[in-house]
Amino acid sequence: MISIISLSLIFFLILFPHTRSTLFPFIGRASFEKFIAESSKAKIIDARRFWEMREFYAPGDFVLDKEGFRRNDLPESFNEMIPISSQEYFTPFLIFSSNKWQSVEFLTTINPPDLALFKAKIPKKDIIFESSTDMIYKNGGYTYVVFLRPVSVMQETNGFLDYAEYDKKFVENKKWLVVSKVDFQ
Repeated sequence: MISIISLSLIFFLILFPHTRSTLFPFIGRASFEKFIAESSKAKIIDARRFWEMREFYAPGDFVLDKEGFRRNDLPESFNEMIPISSQEYFTPFLIFSSNKWQSVEFLTTINPPDLALFKAKIPKKDIIFESSTDMIYKNGGYTYVVFLRPVSVMQETNGFLDYAEYDKKFVENKKWLVVSKVDFQ
């Protein structure tokens, strides 16, 4: 009986990323570095892999506001990234927070060239990779992950909104923008 319990506990610790990364923080860091390397090589951030990475290796809390958060509800570092004059183009609706990872997810009308806004003050040497819709860069000791996708990709990746009915007008003619600040040091 004890060996079955011990074996079950060992399998639990080995097979569940959330548990592994909590007990052994270096696993989360290594997984994040692998995520960056894979994204850089592919020149695209896999949205589903991003969500898995964030959820499994930096477990935290989600806060959803389908009406959109006010500017002062967002973590200060995110407000600094988006000038007040551009706020009308961004509707923040989902905030994720953990001790290692902060994300704000937006519905937006911006286009890929407008993503330059997020790297305006970043020296080229700190940009890990960028494409027309994705970027990963370092700034102030943190790693930032930014990507822009059609709402259809958001629909495949997360189920926070009712895309068919209730929230249809909320997402109509919008894109999904994810901005994350990560500290796996």
